[in-house]
Amino acid sequence: VYCENYHEVIVAIRDMIVRGAPAIGVAAAFGMALAYLNDDDLLTLSAQAMWHNLRGLAVLGQKDFSLALREMKMSIDLSELTLHKTADRSYHVQLTRHHNLIVINMAQLLLSQVKSHHEYASKAIHLLRNNAFFCAIQAPELFTESISQLAIAYYIVGDYQNALNAGLRALSGLKYLGFLLNADPPDLYSIPY
Repeated sequence: VYCENYHEVIVAIRDMIVRGAPAIGVAAAFGMALAYLNDDDLLTLSAQAMWHNLRGLAVLGQKDFSLALREMKMSIDLSELTLHKTADRSYHVQLTRHHNLIVINMAQLLLSQVKSHHEYASKAIHLLRNNAFFCAIQAPELFTESISQLAIAYYIVGDYQNALNAGLRALSGLKYLGFLLNADPPDLYSIPY
């Protein structure tokens, strides 16, 4: 695998071109080195956030839930720090995409443990709700994905009314995005149920 920047490393790990916990760890460290070579503090922070996120996913594969949870929390903290430090709007949207992915991974990790830890459900929903609100303001193109994840979380915990409401908001988000892109929004009434 050939990568010229840390974004390509993230894609290689996410798309499972690089597999296995040791290889993912080495690839993530390589991605951080690439960000550091660019001599950009924000890139380095963002790369560290993604590294902790990917490490959390790798550790989860080894069934170490508490370490995975700590890695994901560190990932979210670094991602938020990076978002607060940047002023460049175009760069901010990319960092918001990273943050969205990190929050979704963390929420999915929490929801995977709901049967044994009921308190994780409210934490996951709180994370996803705040993320959807943040995306609606900072990067509207991510709103539909973030609110869809919230609908799934509500469904998993058995809150079907809020799952339906969030799902409808996701569909209205699709209509809004179609309007923004000057495309015809989908006809929601013609979708087969």
